Amino acid sequence: MRFGRTLLLLAVLMMIPVLACAQTIPEDALHEAVMTLTNERDDGECWVEGHVILGESDKGDTHEVYAYVFYQNYGFMDGVFTDVGGGSIGPRTFIFDKTADGGYALRETIAPLDGTEYAKSISEMMPAECVQKLESGFVDRAELVRQQHEQAQRYLDSIGRTEPIQDWRERDLQLADMLVYASNQIISLSPPWPLWVTSVERIENGERYVYTRSWYPDPAANAQAATDGVPGTQVLTKMRHADNAVVESIIIEATADTLTVAMRDDGGTRTYVFAYDGETYHRPTVTEDGACGVTYEAFDRYAGFLPE
Repeated sequence: MRFGRTLLLLAVLMMIPVLACAQTIPEDALHEAVMTLTNERDDGECWVEGHVILGESDKGDTHEVYAYVFYQNYGFMDGVFTDVGGGSIGPRTFIFDKTADGGYALRETIAPLDGTEYAKSISEMMPAECVQKLESGFVDRAELVRQQHEQAQRYLDSIGRTEPIQDWRERDLQLADMLVYASNQIISLSPPWPLWVTSVERIENGERYVYTRSWYPDPAANAQAATDGVPGTQVLTKMRHADNAVVESIIIEATADTLTVAMRDDGGTRTYVFAYDGETYHRPTVTEDGACGVTYEAFDRYAGFLPE
């Protein structure tokens, strides 16, 4: 009988560390703390995050939470709701002040250093047992993504959209196989247009627009024989989502010795013509038809009209 009591006592003692590791920080407090790491971006409309708590500790009037977090910026692209750039993944330490009403106010967030100092800085920002969890595969990335998708779905429901949530990397998107030297000359137009041959949505001043890139290779070009791309035409279109009205378009025609970029809106057309000598493009000639209001500072700078 005494032996049985001893086993029971040992079992209870073994449970104490597990109970001590029970989550103290409220989920909403930690979620809001992770969201402070995000920033404003033009190419997305909904930040989502996933987190796994590695441990917690009380230190006087502060409470420290050691976590592994994964936050991303989501938007509409190629007909799905997906991450569209930005975000980060990795361990973080969150330091909260305990408030008089029993709540938690974020004081500071600590991130590991980059490069050769990464491992050392992690060991300095959280206890050894938390570091061991990181090294043992305690963090399940699928769980982080599940949390993100749950938040993304709530956002979709809130705006009445029904597109699926999917990783754009699964969409087999293609780049326009335009002549490489011509493609490099117009790279400053991405963004706002997508880099891939597809469409993205952006919210500007409270209104939603669809930016689309289309690609039409020259039918006479031998795409299989070309290692540096082929001649052809790209069409960039900005359309108002509410009524499908086209408000801007840019037509880009690339041949072996000429690149033509025509920007159009309701006011008119501005056309840039670059001559190519086999090594570089020359400063373009520009013609105006009407009063085109489409202008992109990065493109004009690259074209040589504005100082670097």
